[in-house]
Amino acid sequence: MIQKILIATDGSEVAKKAGAFAIDMASQLHCQVAAIFVADLYEFFRGEELAEAYVPMRDILIKELHREGTIAIDTLKDMAEKKGVNFEGEVIESDNPAKEILKTAKNKQVDLIVVGSHGKTGILDYAMGSVTTKLLHLNTTFPITIVQAERP
Repeated sequence: MIQKILIATDGSEVAKKAGAFAIDMASQLHCQVAAIFVADLYEFFRGEELAEAYVPMRDILIKELHREGTIAIDTLKDMAEKKGVNFEGEVIESDNPAKEILKTAKNKQVDLIVVGSHGKTGILDYAMGSVTTKLLHLNTTFPITIVQAERP
């Protein structure tokens, strides 16, 4: 039986769609929802030979990612409140969003993870989003529901 659902969000339209799906399900099943936004600061630095040049921007980037994360979590919180669903959400910094999502799922003892097929960096017509793909390839026992992006 599903008692708690984890929504992994990046604030994208697909993540909002996945969140709405999970919250609707939680409302019907009378279960709880947890949500996580993983602020991946290191995504900005990967592959950069001159990453040192970006170090002074680190604090600015962290604040911006936390701002985006708070907006994403608050959007889901509002959806949950309208449906009468018990909700908890958090913004976490990590250089490995997929592993952080699974760690959170374990710590919060969720029964299901819901994600969007593509996030902000996904290439809609060619490949599933990188975090979603990594989630599917990590050794996990958690069921994962993937909500598809709208096709143009």
